[in-house]
Amino acid sequence: MTTSPPATVSAPQAGVGLRVVERRIPPSRGLISAHNRAGRRFAAVDLNRWLRLQRQVFKADKVDVLADGESIGILEELLPSAAALDLRLSLRTDATGPAAHLRTLAAAGLFDVFLCPSDHDLNRLEPWLSACRDLDLPVRVQLQAPFPRNANIASTAEFLARHGVVRVDLVLADAFSGGPTASADHFDSIATMQSLAAELEAKGVEANLIDIPFCLLDTPSWPRAQGSRQRAMDHAHYLADAHRLAVRLYERGPIVAAMILRILLSNATLRRQPMDNVLLPGLIHGGYLYLFARIYRRLTLHLRVLRGAPAPKTPAAHDVVPRDPSFRAATSSSPECEACALKRICDRDTPALRRQLPHAALRALPGEHVVSPLHFAARQPKYYDPLDSARLEIEEQRTDLAAEALAVITNRPPDLVVDPQDYRVEDTHFDRMESGLKWWSVS
Repeated sequence: MTTSPPATVSAPQAGVGLRVVERRIPPSRGLISAHNRAGRRFAAVDLNRWLRLQRQVFKADKVDVLADGESIGILEELLPSAAALDLRLSLRTDATGPAAHLRTLAAAGLFDVFLCPSDHDLNRLEPWLSACRDLDLPVRVQLQAPFPRNANIASTAEFLARHGVVRVDLVLADAFSGGPTASADHFDSIATMQSLAAELEAKGVEANLIDIPFCLLDTPSWPRAQGSRQRAMDHAHYLADAHRLAVRLYERGPIVAAMILRILLSNATLRRQPMDNVLLPGLIHGGYLYLFARIYRRLTLHLRVLRGAPAPKTPAAHDVVPRDPSFRAATSSSPECEACALKRICDRDTPALRRQLPHAALRALPGEHVVSPLHFAARQPKYYDPLDSARLEIEEQRTDLAAEALAVITNRPPDLVVDPQDYRVEDTHFDRMESGLKWWSVS
């Protein structure tokens, strides 16, 4: 096995709309939910606040609306509000309801559809895929483990490609799905997921393996592995803050969700309420128990017997680079992971992985340490929708302009040079520096 850098690939790959681009663009897709896990719907006014939060705070330019069953109809009310915010809305659904709303939503400006079934009944997906194909709506699909032991990989890949699916995410678990819990079939499903991903990619469909450590995958599947670090630099996924908020609110009732949304919108303005900062952590992290714990900690902080004295640091401890506390809490520090060459680009043994694969034996991969999250993913063919294609083009233009400007100021002599002694800044209260800013004028 080798961890050497991949070769640069710039030519388009075979397939419908797939391209290999070395310079990636970050995500710009947000996520909201029309209801919580218990099926209680959020009010339309709160969903509009949520959309405004996505656009003005998270800077999303497209948003998935998670809606199952009859709640899909709420998109008819949200689409005009989203258009006023210059947002494009997509439907994320488990496909349990009828696809009757699609024609009306497509006419109102629906951007695309994301189907996330909790099982592998392709017959249930067929009406949705056919309707999207007839309405010229791009379709993304998420398939969740465990996969059947006798799954027909070639037939599944051919079915999805024939119906025009542009991207397939293969996941062990989904925060919004009521899929099956951990079983031995989950570990067996990893081989099936790798084979299905390779088959889909060969048919021109982007395929991603979500939240699976590199050591559980075969080397040819590494470019398709998508952990949190890869998703943060990949246009195809959600904005991290938007996804975290959606996961939190999916577990809250409509009243609590409404308070959280109002507080977050208020915090994004110049007028902030001190009480909001007191209530927000409790509303997000678990209500009364969290608030009581915070109050208890604050009232007993002065008691030395409860607080404890900080341990003295040795000189060697000051040279250790501290790790992000949230990352430390969410990952394993096992000797195998610490010795792995890919530990900086892998999520390692996360709680979600331990729930789905409690007996998975992680191992250390040898080789030189890899630091770039896109070290392997850079060679993966990706689907770019119209919005992402426009962003990619703008980014390429900026790169070309920066290179041209650098060539101009490097290779051409300036027409005018203004030294620090030749100019001054008005209404300042500091002395002029001899080695201050020097200006070059090139026309």
